[in-house]
Amino acid sequence: MLPLGRFLARPTAIFLGTISYSVYLFNVPFINAWHVLFEPSKSNLIVCLVAGAIVTALTIPIAWAVYMWIERPAIQFGKQLFTGKSASSTERKVKFT
Repeated sequence: MLPLGRFLARPTAIFLGTISYSVYLFNVPFINAWHVLFEPSKSNLIVCLVAGAIVTALTIPIAWAVYMWIERPAIQFGKQLFTGKSASSTERKVKFT
């Protein structure tokens, strides 16, 4: 396996890939709030790095919670909706992998 493939097969990379959409959704509001509160153009490098670490520390747990309690149930509902017993035999079945 190529080095990139080995890196992407690690549990941390898989976890971040799993919650990546939620990270994307919640990272932007946190970064915008950080810009309003800290004015990074007037801050030194240390303040910017600490604020970036705080944004990351807030984003990842919230993204995980949203994935577990909103995204995953919605995905399961969608699978059940399209492959459930209530669908008629003439409807096209959609297979999600």
